[in-house]
Amino acid sequence: TILDIVAYVIGTNEIRLYPNYTSRPKVPGRSHDEVRWHQDAGYTVSSEFVGSGATNAETTAVRAGRYTLADVDKMAWSMVNVWTSLVPVGRNEGCMQFSAGSHRLGLVPHAKPPPGDPWLRLPEEVISSRCSEGCGLLVDVQTDPGDIVLFHQYLIHGSHLPNLSGKLRWALDFRFQDANVDTLRKTQGHMARSVNQPNSVVRDAAHWASLALT
Repeated sequence: TILDIVAYVIGTNEIRLYPNYTSRPKVPGRSHDEVRWHQDAGYTVSSEFVGSGATNAETTAVRAGRYTLADVDKMAWSMVNVWTSLVPVGRNEGCMQFSAGSHRLGLVPHAKPPPGDPWLRLPEEVISSRCSEGCGLLVDVQTDPGDIVLFHQYLIHGSHLPNLSGKLRWALDFRFQDANVDTLRKTQGHMARSVNQPNSVVRDAAHWASLALT
């Protein structure tokens, strides 16, 4: 099962469903759905403090002192991102693209977007060296319904290719995390598997819905 794979990757059977999950459409002709190159961990922290080259002074506080860049790194390595499409997805549908091996860079600085743009921005030198069509590192994530894609919080990825299919593209994205590591959010999510606290595990869809409302 997917949880068996996640347990093997993160090295524990204490697994939570991280409190960030969406059912995501990509509408033909709507540029808002075309996601810029980014790392998911880049959205966890404010842009003033991100980047593995930060000085000691810059690691003192992220988001008003709640956590440091070391905490972000611990969070990122405790998690597996999961993405699955509900329809066939290729380049014509605007598939995701990965920059192979980019998770090894650690946290890359993300700049704030201009007004009206919802997406953070990676440095141009990173995009040109690791995300350009001629760099030899791009992987088209082409999937069929039921395929499951797993990736790291530091993997540079994007969905900037337009949906040219004329059909709505639906996908689900969510994350599983070692439940012993802080989410760095106000909420801690729900238990998906636990040996130590089996009664805390979400039993079914109705149980999950009831927890989401509390």
